[in-house]
Amino acid sequence: MRSFKVISTSVLALTMAFTGTIVSAADASPDIPVHFANGVKNDLSPQELKSLTKNLPPTATNVTIMESTSRVDKKVSSKIAPSGNACEPGYSYTDTTKTGSYVFKLAEAGSRYINRTGSNITFTSTIGTAKTISGEGSAKGEFDWKVIEAEVGFKISGSYTWTTSEGISVTVRPQYQGWIDYGTSNDYWSGYYTYVRSDCTEGSSFFLKVNGPRYKATVAHETRVY
Repeated sequence: MRSFKVISTSVLALTMAFTGTIVSAADASPDIPVHFANGVKNDLSPQELKSLTKNLPPTATNVTIMESTSRVDKKVSSKIAPSGNACEPGYSYTDTTKTGSYVFKLAEAGSRYINRTGSNITFTSTIGTAKTISGEGSAKGEFDWKVIEAEVGFKISGSYTWTTSEGISVTVRPQYQGWIDYGTSNDYWSGYYTYVRSDCTEGSSFFLKVNGPRYKATVAHETRVY
């Protein structure tokens, strides 16, 4: 039986109509600064900031965090006897492993512009249809998202939608192509969805992988075409 665990320098500028904070590239990954817009608070550690950018392709020039997912109070011990041999019966997400942190998940790539002039050009990179990214679970049985969220500490079942009216302006240098990727920054977890009896023994259980968005985010890109 598994041991039971009783009851977290840019060369393509964004020209956006918001006020936000910027984390320097030295605090994230080399040459990929992280912007926090729309009043989103930067409460990430240096290691978490690096996770935001470390898996991005070489065309990426910056990341912008647009919205933040609600936090959820993590589940505390459900022992109800000093001896520790009694538990509050119910389901728990047990033996969990965080398999991915702040991984960018693409909803849709925005339109591209190739600057064939001799001066910087600003254009708006847009998407043609609305796209939504939601929390996902891969399992053989049904499960309650609230149980998962009590373990992972945020509303991993949540969703973000990018609409056609949310285009972002991008300044593209001569002889470069630029665009915006619209998506989310997701966490990935695996573990067992397990029923725990009042004597702390386990009942039914199945393996469950989940992922969901911590942030609504964009990634700016550029690549030389001439």
